[in-house]
Amino acid sequence: MITIVCLTCNIGLRTCGDEAEVSTLLGPESECYPDQYPCPTDGCAGRAQYLESIDPTALARLEIHDVTPQEAFAALNGLGFPPERDCGETAVRLALTHRVTEVGVRQIRGANRSVLDWLQLDDGTRLYLASSAEGAVVYRLARRFSYVEPA
Repeated sequence: MITIVCLTCNIGLRTCGDEAEVSTLLGPESECYPDQYPCPTDGCAGRAQYLESIDPTALARLEIHDVTPQEAFAALNGLGFPPERDCGETAVRLALTHRVTEVGVRQIRGANRSVLDWLQLDDGTRLYLASSAEGAVVYRLARRFSYVEPA
């Protein structure tokens, strides 16, 4: 079992599985090992780190997510936690009942076009977009995160 923790936002991923798979995706064979993992939390700029062991007192202060190695890898690579990947039609329609308050947009260099990466909604949810052969794809619905407000 391994644990990867961001001490900036006190979020942790705990996983176990096939030793070779865990080692390759998250452990010593990973390019992020031991302390260069991106934080899996939307909006946190902290770096997560691989911990061999955790003091029980410290563990009680962390929000630990028990995930598969593949889910941990996805979360560390910007795809969010498993609940954030529920991006079906119903979830998207429900999210878009809220007003858009901010957009993540960037200009395409040398063109009069831009790329829309995400939409921030008035309830704090961020809807992430990507392109596909069939059109825009919603790949993550990240709920609002606050360091001070309860979830």
